[in-house]
Amino acid sequence: QSFKLQRHPATLDFVVKSDVECETTVYMGVTETVTPRGLQFEPQSQQYAHFALPSVTMPPGEAVSYKSCVPQGSASHNLQLAMYHPAGPVSAVYNRQSGRMVPLIVGLSYTAPNSTSHHIHWLYCSLKSSADDRFKIALVKQRLQVDGALYDLQDVFGDDGDEAECAICLCDPKKVIVMPCRHLSMCAECALTVAMSRDARCPICRGPIEELIGSEGS
Repeated sequence: QSFKLQRHPATLDFVVKSDVECETTVYMGVTETVTPRGLQFEPQSQQYAHFALPSVTMPPGEAVSYKSCVPQGSASHNLQLAMYHPAGPVSAVYNRQSGRMVPLIVGLSYTAPNSTSHHIHWLYCSLKSSADDRFKIALVKQRLQVDGALYDLQDVFGDDGDEAECAICLCDPKKVIVMPCRHLSMCAECALTVAMSRDARCPICRGPIEELIGSEGS
């Protein structure tokens, strides 16, 4: 997702690649609370009590623009940038330590293929001001909510398709992720051998292995 912020009026745009239809909602200047049913939001300031933009339905596709799905001329989808200025009531930067105060968050709600579970992909954003007093939006964190359960999403290294073979046998496809370094580096058979060794280490970075996670259902 590449976020863009347009001024006059202030509107948000980003591109989504999805195999299914998504119901997309943008929340501004909120405090999040984790409940048994997932995330709930309240405004950080009652001055900006209307913190959620109307939901937008985005069709499946390779590169679907959020802005193209917003009704033309709809002022209800404009961002209230005044809340983020230095004298405003909302911090423009997401603080990973405190975590609860979120400047801007996007929720992509969908049902995965061949599943009855309800998913929401949460995109946490910071707004960074530049020299000309304009804001740029940066994606800083992602979470996946599945039927109320929350999972933090992290990048996996080695899943770009450049080297598909196991780093040990150089033959079978790599299907096992090493934790905590997150290297996708081994086939299932080599991972079993490594797991039984006394000093198990990642074949890529030589860091200690705490857990092995299979990908693609392996």
